[in-house]
Amino acid sequence: MNIKQEIDESITKANKLSADDRVPKGNSHNPISLQKRVDWVKDKFDLDMDAVTSHKIDPRRLRGVIENFVGAVQIPVGLAGPLQINGELAEGLFMAPFATVEGVITLSASRGARVINESGGIRVKVMQRQMTRAPVFQFNNLEECEAFVRWIRASYDTIEAECNKLSRHGRLDAIEDYIIGNTVHLKFCFLTGDAAGQNMVTIMTDNAAIWIRDNIEAQTSLKIRFYSVEGNLAGDKKFNYMNLNSNTSSRGARVFTEVFLKKEAMESIFDCTVEQFMAEANQGAVANTFAGTPGGLSVNSTNVIAAMYAATGQDLGCVVESASQQVFCEATEEGVYWSSLYSSIITGTKSNAQRLPTQNECLELLGCTGDKGAEKLAEIIAAFSVALDISTLASVANDTFSKAHRICGRG
Repeated sequence: MNIKQEIDESITKANKLSADDRVPKGNSHNPISLQKRVDWVKDKFDLDMDAVTSHKIDPRRLRGVIENFVGAVQIPVGLAGPLQINGELAEGLFMAPFATVEGVITLSASRGARVINESGGIRVKVMQRQMTRAPVFQFNNLEECEAFVRWIRASYDTIEAECNKLSRHGRLDAIEDYIIGNTVHLKFCFLTGDAAGQNMVTIMTDNAAIWIRDNIEAQTSLKIRFYSVEGNLAGDKKFNYMNLNSNTSSRGARVFTEVFLKKEAMESIFDCTVEQFMAEANQGAVANTFAGTPGGLSVNSTNVIAAMYAATGQDLGCVVESASQQVFCEATEEGVYWSSLYSSIITGTKSNAQRLPTQNECLELLGCTGDKGAEKLAEIIAAFSVALDISTLASVANDTFSKAHRICGRG
């Protein structure tokens, strides 16, 4: 059988699917529909799913959160810390919930926190926070692209009004324009309050684009050959160099961190000298550059971002872009100066997480359920990410990394 025949056969089988082969009432969010789906799984797969169906989630609160709902997966949650954070919003000692199945991570971050605490705490600051969407418009040539950009700039006030009319919380902050070939990518930058705002800005941007498409030809005689609400310039759920390097239009929160690690604390807690630490950091930076790792030196702070995202109900699809960072460190007379700039930590606290009881409890633990909770959460995540990075780097530097996993990371 050739490839075409295999494809045709697959299509034929798919077209023969009966109603019994499909999840019943997938977008219905009520206890009766939930039970029908659970019963369907039991009948079709001979599986009770007792553990998955044991949860405290009200299915009626899940519209817009999930479809085909059958239950919940429990991830162990450990507490890391305490960590002294000296932020504009996160100020004081914090314990962070890590939802993870990787041993050692929670202990290692806590160890890093001890060194940071004995060094006076870690400074964190959200430099900027926004959400972006970047539609693309195609024309015939450069001249038409330039004319389109001029018209967009002249029409900004109207476009802003078209965006803002569809949201109580989102506000258009800026539009950046980029000409690539015979296309124009418009990067719409929004302020979204305490919501992450990804769906919000998509709807707002598309409404503005509808106005653009309805009015451009009458006002300029330009004709759009192709349009898409996202041309892939925004970096949605993927690493993006533009977001890493931009001071004006990155996605999520751009968080600056800074800590002065005292050599006495490093030696007593990490059992690692400044010389060992910096030697490993320098080797790691060179190797990361050779391997093409963005941002230079990077250790394993992605573990913290994933664990805290799962615990607090953040969008797990954003872990990759949120882990994007630029690290700077150097030896000083007192120890080590370390600074990580996280370019795109995407957080939302006025979101679906509020409807999930366990995730909402974790947000309450961190004090992130009030105003500016999303920025505060971004500060806390960045701070604990640094705690894990420096601890892991020290354990690799003094050759205890493998030993720690043998002792704590195995069942």
